[in-house]
Amino acid sequence: YNTGYENVYINYYNDLGRSFLGYTFDICTLGCGYSQGQYGPEMGIAEMMSAAYPTEKTFIIKRTWGGTALKTQWLNGKCQRGQIYNSAMDFTYKCLDYLKIKGYDLTIDGICWMQGESDCAICNKESYYKNTEAFVSLLRYDLKNYQSNIRFIDAMISDVWDNSSAINAAKVEFEKTSSLNYLIDTTSLTTNLEPEGNPDLAHYDSLSMVKLGQDFGKILITK
Repeated sequence: YNTGYENVYINYYNDLGRSFLGYTFDICTLGCGYSQGQYGPEMGIAEMMSAAYPTEKTFIIKRTWGGTALKTQWLNGKCQRGQIYNSAMDFTYKCLDYLKIKGYDLTIDGICWMQGESDCAICNKESYYKNTEAFVSLLRYDLKNYQSNIRFIDAMISDVWDNSSAINAAKVEFEKTSSLNYLIDTTSLTTNLEPEGNPDLAHYDSLSMVKLGQDFGKILITK
């Protein structure tokens, strides 16, 4: 993880404008998180992709914004594109354009999604399902030029959040609607081990974050 994977590249844009190398890419290694030295599930994804495609280059486009709601920020409260959705797509398009200029023939293998905590207080099962359905439809429409059958890979949220059962139930139901929808069961991942003595229960521990990425990656490499 410290040296990175020479055949897996990443560009990332985290929260309020922390951008990596403009719209270019670098080898995927530690440090692509919210602050220096931190990381997210991209490390597990890169591990799986590197092993599956040792002679090919693969690229990760990471757009994250912590503590945001699908209903009112990724969407606009009316199942239409919201401010953060538009920001994410603008970043994605510019990254894809950069790769096309470099001569790559691009295919999107899938979209990895880890979200729902901020919707716990404002959504029930039915409304979160409706918002997810609209969100994924918009993604597939806006990225159709790169893949006609884009896989949407979701993950359950931790049960430390009130109303998490309703959000996770909506995720389960949405997965059933298409063979292109996937859901990762995160119940075995831990939040109570780090930092030692004063754990951050709102976020996964280091090894659990890697495991989440590995689970995303296993689906991405499945043909």
